[in-house]
Amino acid sequence: MGRKRGRGSGARGGLPRGEVNVDTGVVSLEGDGAGGVYLLIDGAYSSHLDLEDPLHLRIDYMRWIAALIDHVAAPSVAGGLKALHLGGAGCTLPRYVAHRHPGSQNAVVEIDGELARLAREWFELPKSPAVKIRVGDARKVVDSTRPGSKDVVVRDAFAGGRVPESLLTTSFYRRAAEVLNEGGLYAANCAGAAGLGLARDELAGMATAFEHLAVVGDSRALEGKSTANLVLAGSNAPLPEPDSKTGQSLARALKGGELPAFYRTGDWPRRQARLGAPRG
Repeated sequence: MGRKRGRGSGARGGLPRGEVNVDTGVVSLEGDGAGGVYLLIDGAYSSHLDLEDPLHLRIDYMRWIAALIDHVAAPSVAGGLKALHLGGAGCTLPRYVAHRHPGSQNAVVEIDGELARLAREWFELPKSPAVKIRVGDARKVVDSTRPGSKDVVVRDAFAGGRVPESLLTTSFYRRAAEVLNEGGLYAANCAGAAGLGLARDELAGMATAFEHLAVVGDSRALEGKSTANLVLAGSNAPLPEPDSKTGQSLARALKGGELPAFYRTGDWPRRQARLGAPRG
């Protein structure tokens, strides 16, 4: 991929060294040796930003979500996407969508107001409405969002290394489905210990709200043998079949990066959902 510097894609001035206090803990930046930076929250890697190229996604699960957005949500929308991102941190994915799909409006919900301020200061994020950061509780924002107003909902919110319980319930999935338009896409970052238990429980809850499900991950994670992230997707419109033209293009996109991924839809995620337990 060529390296391009888009307006609002780089960092404003110098970046800090050492830890910086925010509302919910401490953050720090670590160079990647190639002109980009990692954002760490309480010592854990949270985001990566290529300061020259907003379209370069180094973190694999973000690349997988971006591929789903590009192949599932974007083709049916003219004039840019309306996306709701639950969890912001460095706003890597909203920044990507704003540049990849001009005219898009990315609403980002970040519970840490100081972190949201620093992300804008450090990374020169596109201005509102391309990337609009709202400080608040993700579930409350979803509950107050107008039905049918979004093309994409991305859930990538963590507190203390875990997804907030309010974003794991059947009532949340149903409300997220209501927020989406008829062909809208829900995508979630599922991270946890080795095994498919967490993913199965989430899929069981998603199955109560979405007619169509899909899972993206590397081969070992899909077999429950790895702690690598999985991306869970849901929609009430048909998702691409693996042997379709769109499905084949999506598969090629998922094979790039350091960790090649595979796309599972149809009966596979439904079988996993039947092994899980939805949360009320």
